[in-house]
Amino acid sequence: MDTKKLESIHIDLNKGIFELNGKPMCCVKELDLRTYEDDGSTRWSLRIAKDEFYSGCTGQKVTDEA
Repeated sequence: MDTKKLESIHIDLNKGIFELNGKPMCCVKELDLRTYEDDGSTRWSLRIAKDEFYSGCTGQKVTDEA
């Protein structure tokens, strides 16, 4: 699993805003925000699970770029 730096999270249900590190997020199905103590400092961790959807069309050329 790739770990990324948590800088900011903005959620406003009334305005329909969900941003993570200043970028809009979509398709999130699970969010787990926690605090913990580390050497006397309070730290935050965020785990998200999201779905990504892909679609194609009939006759679409498929290539393998390995």
